[in-house]
Amino acid sequence: MKVKIEVQWDAIFRSSNGSKFTVHTNMNPNIGLLRLFPGITAETVRAFLKPPMLGVVLQTYGTGNAPNNRDDLLTEIKEATNRGVLIINCTQCLYGPVVDQYATGKVLVDAGVIPGSDMTPEAALTKLSYVLGKTKLTWDEKKKMIRSNIRGELTVAYTKEQFSLKDHSFISAVASSLQISSSEQMKRLRKALLPVLMSCATSTGNVHTMEELLNQGADVNASTDYDGRTPLHIACMEGNSEAVKFLLEHGASTQVKDRFQSSPLDDAIKFRHREIVKALLMAGAHLVKTYMETAVALCRLAAKNRVEDLRMWQLAGADLNSCDYDKRTPLHVHGVNPHLRDIFGSTPLDNAKCYGLENITSILEEYSEMKQSVEDLPVN
Repeated sequence: MKVKIEVQWDAIFRSSNGSKFTVHTNMNPNIGLLRLFPGITAETVRAFLKPPMLGVVLQTYGTGNAPNNRDDLLTEIKEATNRGVLIINCTQCLYGPVVDQYATGKVLVDAGVIPGSDMTPEAALTKLSYVLGKTKLTWDEKKKMIRSNIRGELTVAYTKEQFSLKDHSFISAVASSLQISSSEQMKRLRKALLPVLMSCATSTGNVHTMEELLNQGADVNASTDYDGRTPLHIACMEGNSEAVKFLLEHGASTQVKDRFQSSPLDDAIKFRHREIVKALLMAGAHLVKTYMETAVALCRLAAKNRVEDLRMWQLAGADLNSCDYDKRTPLHVHGVNPHLRDIFGSTPLDNAKCYGLENITSILEEYSEMKQSVEDLPVN
């Protein structure tokens, strides 16, 4: 039986932090879950909200409603938020978000409760523990973080209309020429055109257009041509630092490979874009080639005296003492340790002497003497 899984990448939340993954361990345990029910007393609410409680998920009715005629409950909630307790309003219902458009929901907002949108109670509790663990943030900054989408735990309403035939003349013209009228056909057209438009914007470094396309549903990791290159591949090849920064901030993957098994880091190395290599490394990129592939590439560059390319590989984390299938290092084929032997028992110095390369022989002998003198120095 063959199973095919099609990922809806436009529904995947991407990290907006262009740095390496870190684990936050300072979680605050002073949180709890309070479920409203008919007849709940003010004493129960007061006892639940008293110190050391710092964060509460309040499970309310319907779309985030609470009794607006229970002043005693609202008073206890208001006093708690005034003390600095973060309270998130989540619905008890299985489906639907919390809204504050009704009077019964607005009274909670007036009491300092934060609408939880469509967060689940489990996500809200975890988020509270995480946010409260950030002791350097102010109370207002913590409230702002609770309202924001950190890791896809809540839906932030986006009010701008997406790809209507009325507002997008280019899409309208294409749709008209193809006689497209249904929403499903329009969806397929958008899926086909957005990656191409994203590719064009990336190649020219037009960050504004890239942002507009992402807002319209473009996938930052969608391959844009028959070689499977993503926008990040293109930005790294073209040397567009601003485009690279924008893509990394919007969740572009640094490890995705094209048809030739090259990653964005490989392209940045190949085209000698030093600052882009550094940015990719900061975002968690690493060499994806095998040890042997790296060794062969280094030896080939050394044989052609391409020093700057070797520096780029070294910057990316490659070991210049890597051995190829003959156990030869880059220094063997260009003749970093002049005493490493290949499978034939020869060192780079042996090879240089064998081929009468007096200049190389002199350099290696001088390097060997210098290295030996350093090794002979006493250790304090």
